[in-house]
Amino acid sequence: MPSKKTKKRSGGYDYGDAAKQAEQQSSGGISYMNVPENMKIFRPEGGKTYRLKFYGHIAGKRNLFQPKGKVTYECSVYVHKNVGPNNEWLLCPAKHANESCAICNHLSTLPRASTDAEKKERGQFYFSHRQVFVIKDMDNPSAGRQLFDISNFAFGKLLNDRIISKPERKKFFFPKGGSILECKFGKEPMGEGGATYAKISSIDFEADKKGYPEELLEKIPCLDKLLIIPTADEVAKKFKKGPGAAKKKKGKSDEDDDDYGDDADDDEDLEDDDDDNGDGDDDSDEDDDDDGDDDDETDDDDEDSEEEDDDDGDSDDEDGDDEDDSEDDDEPRRKEKAKGKQRKPIKKGKGKKGRKKDNDIYEDDDD
Repeated sequence: MPSKKTKKRSGGYDYGDAAKQAEQQSSGGISYMNVPENMKIFRPEGGKTYRLKFYGHIAGKRNLFQPKGKVTYECSVYVHKNVGPNNEWLLCPAKHANESCAICNHLSTLPRASTDAEKKERGQFYFSHRQVFVIKDMDNPSAGRQLFDISNFAFGKLLNDRIISKPERKKFFFPKGGSILECKFGKEPMGEGGATYAKISSIDFEADKKGYPEELLEKIPCLDKLLIIPTADEVAKKFKKGPGAAKKKKGKSDEDDDDYGDDADDDEDLEDDDDDNGDGDDDSDEDDDDDGDDDDETDDDDEDSEEEDDDDGDSDDEDGDDEDDSEDDDEPRRKEKAKGKQRKPIKKGKGKKGRKKDNDIYEDDDD
């Protein structure tokens, strides 16, 4: 006999929806987001072209690029990948909650990469910039509105370039006067074993004559409210346990696992010696608060040059003394000051002291 907990009012057992379960397993989920039950995940395949309609949604207080109440088309996230024994993907608490991040703090203690081995060592601790959109595949309308989760490197960078090149395209997600985007994805090789991932190769804008009702903006979920943001303690505990033994299988394609695309981004990003953050023109938006601190660091115009001269992450005058040591002729005083200059651990991602360059922590997936 079924227990009272499983028994339905009409008698018998409560059977799960196998079709729904199959859809969830086949499309995968977004581990750092509470996906609404009525929404599927859109996974583009390399070598295919899609006509996608992008929908706006009302930003909440956790949107990193638009103030609360503004209508926006994307939700950016910064993800630490393969954390702990279960290889979890966790949002960076420094970026998303202004809390200390054990992974970013650990990265700041590592020496600046100069060899391939050091680059790989550092690479596993970078966070990845990913984006989530609400879209409809115009060639598969029965799927309804879907969540499109992909790395900025594999899609968003080209979209940004296309918008910037013609500012009138900025209304592409508007209910009226918007556009349908013809997105062609290529197959990019990833590592050994023939694995590939889908990366956007071209985006064309065509007028959307039909549009959608503006009232729909109230019904489309606020994406930043769906984010699962771990606490500093949760990240520290999982990170302390070390990475899991599970590894991705070689030869697995992008159609099966979108994680491959992001891992490919990591590997390519680490090969660039000239541009550590991999991004030639978008640092200003993120460097202001890359450590998750709300303090205004934009006033420190000389920050980059100061930290380039001091690669171990310490500021040039960490004891807070504005005197120039080179002008101090008193040898004992110099020695006394030198003793006081000790490295300080990063605390809650704040301040310049003891902090690596922001772009050294940021994995921009851009090579």
